[in-house]
Amino acid sequence: MSTHYSDLWPDIGAAHTFLAFLTGVTDEGDDAPDCRVDPDSLARWLIDRDLGSLAYARCRGVYPELADRLQTERYLTAGQNSLHWRNLQQINDKFAEVGLTAVLLKGAALAGTVYDGFEQRSMTDVDLWLREQDIARGCSLMDSLDFYVKNNENRPLALQLLSDGEIQYCSPDGTSTLVELHLSPFEGWWIQRTAAIDKAALWARKQTLSQWKAFYQLTPEDMVIQVAFHLAVGHQFGSQSMRSLVDIALTAQRRTVDWQLVADRAQQWRVATSVWLALFLVKQLIGVPGREDVLNQLQPSAWRRRQLLRFVSPRSILAGRDLRDEQERFLFLLLLVDRPQDAGRLAGRTLWPEKE
Repeated sequence: MSTHYSDLWPDIGAAHTFLAFLTGVTDEGDDAPDCRVDPDSLARWLIDRDLGSLAYARCRGVYPELADRLQTERYLTAGQNSLHWRNLQQINDKFAEVGLTAVLLKGAALAGTVYDGFEQRSMTDVDLWLREQDIARGCSLMDSLDFYVKNNENRPLALQLLSDGEIQYCSPDGTSTLVELHLSPFEGWWIQRTAAIDKAALWARKQTLSQWKAFYQLTPEDMVIQVAFHLAVGHQFGSQSMRSLVDIALTAQRRTVDWQLVADRAQQWRVATSVWLALFLVKQLIGVPGREDVLNQLQPSAWRRRQLLRFVSPRSILAGRDLRDEQERFLFLLLLVDRPQDAGRLAGRTLWPEKE
């Protein structure tokens, strides 16, 4: 479990200064960002947030005292990601042989696009989205590469298929890579019972990735929504939230995001509240400019904003509060639902599940 850092940052402004520098929103040039935090404590905070390798790359020329403390983390991340990339290359080549395509999600897509090097973005697993009609063929190809299914008694395959979940594969050596074949970029019972994601349109809009033959990526607008949803609903703003906020900020910096499309799609898909909360936290902690109109369009009522910020706030993100460890997370998930009738359906179906 991640260490809590309730007293690390003297104020939100100090954190904002450093995080804006870390993501390139502001550039301090030859000067280290004045974040007023002890380098040892800051290094531990960055490592706990899976941001150590990125910070090493950004700070080695201007903040060597901090970079020195992050060098080991940088090598560890580079080594682990090299194993991920090796396995991804095998899967890519096998899929390309038979004309099967997939969409890279989350870290595997972000590391090779919005980060300056794939070693700067840590990854615990690799996520691939396949269309439902392709999932059986994808599983067969994974078997042919000697990847094997990771059994989880609490998440049986039949349940995963009902909730647009994933099939988890372990790499042949059993240690280096966990590959998840997803039936949707938006998975789980929350999304099934409350929202309306247009998967066909998502797939039709996918964009090429020059370094891969069989793999694609989401459009920048869809990527922002997917990362925000995964952060808010999938991880309920857990202890690694800062990395996802950095992902959104870097996507805004490195890819051309049409923010009006982000707002319109989030509303159409009924995930506006979760996207608003993620973008609000990006604004407060990093400061990607020009998002005020989108925030105004997506924000829920004043009462619900106050309730949501009781659970998640800039200070709680910095301190590392993990809602997944608390019973209050169920109320938080209800507050994230866009429409009252959907919140009722979510609560009802949680207590009285579908027959299947």
